[in-house]
Amino acid sequence: MGVGVPRAGLAYLLLLATTMCWGANAVAGKLAVGHVSPLLLTQLRWLLAGLAALPFAWPHLKRDWPQIRTHLPLLLAYGGIGFACFNAALYSALNHTSAINVVIEQAGMPMVIFALNFIVLRQATRGVQLLGFLITVIGVAVVVSNGRLSRLLQLDLRPVLLHARELVLALLLENARHLVVL
Repeated sequence: MGVGVPRAGLAYLLLLATTMCWGANAVAGKLAVGHVSPLLLTQLRWLLAGLAALPFAWPHLKRDWPQIRTHLPLLLAYGGIGFACFNAALYSALNHTSAINVVIEQAGMPMVIFALNFIVLRQATRGVQLLGFLITVIGVAVVVSNGRLSRLLQLDLRPVLLHARELVLALLLENARHLVVL
């Protein structure tokens, strides 16, 4: 593990880094509006993320290559649907709304996934998952409002609702992969 960092501590640091990357993703996407197309931004994002992960993933990719090669078309479809469609929809939404609205919408994604998992796979949501979702939504609300409820009530969520159909479609396509696997 890390030098002098307990395993649990490293897990929390990685979770914090992940959260910071998602927030930075929305802000960077908003800054790119009008300069870079949503599809190019999606492609650049995943190219950079892939290059950053490659040194860590290479030994595993090398070891598992026979299995990966066997399922390569399916894995590429997962990537195209799950990553490309979702991020293209996210960056397209940033053309019409603020990064704050997009982050609020992203905080609601687990609930959509819970619902789709139940509808498609008959998979029940556990209480701890709902608790985690609730904590996330409360955290986003506190950050967005600077702790002031009145600020939340002033947010204009209409642009988010207009583009929610794109994100729901991307989620439906991403969850369709479970049907292929089954």
